[in-house]
Amino acid sequence: MIKRILMLMLCLALLGGCTVLAEEAAEAMETPEPIPAPTVEVLAERYFESLADLEIGTAGASLKTAEAAERVCAFAVEYALYNPEVDALRANLLEALEAMDDARQEAFWQGFCAVRALLDDCLDDWEANRPLFEDAGAAEAMDEVMYDPLNRLSWQNLRDHTLTLGNEPAA
Repeated sequence: MIKRILMLMLCLALLGGCTVLAEEAAEAMETPEPIPAPTVEVLAERYFESLADLEIGTAGASLKTAEAAERVCAFAVEYALYNPEVDALRANLLEALEAMDDARQEAFWQGFCAVRALLDDCLDDWEANRPLFEDAGAAEAMDEVMYDPLNRLSWQNLRDHTLTLGNEPAA
């Protein structure tokens, strides 16, 4: 009987310790420190120029858009934009955009609109859009984005903060 009581007390102590650890982990996840935003140079090279180079209305445009969408999502995930330093991200996005000439800005917005529309469709129904990414050779990489809430949030934050820049052409 004493062994059972001691075992019960030990189990309760272990359970209490696990509960405390779980609560601390949950608190840490609720208020993580913001992650430094990508630099202006990185944004210009890997985000703005990537979308400005997207050739809309050409042969294979849908596959190129899928490839660009995968690159943009990979960029957002790499820089953990699920929790960026918002003011720095907005300032760096604006500075990178303003460094482009008018023609490149227009090309960026066209590419952004195409990628945003595709990714918004993916967020609504990934399985229906997955075949396009399979054809583009990017389905497995996109699975990691579409099935991971933080990765999805990374893209959504990048999209939303880009939209705050304005200048998006009318569809």
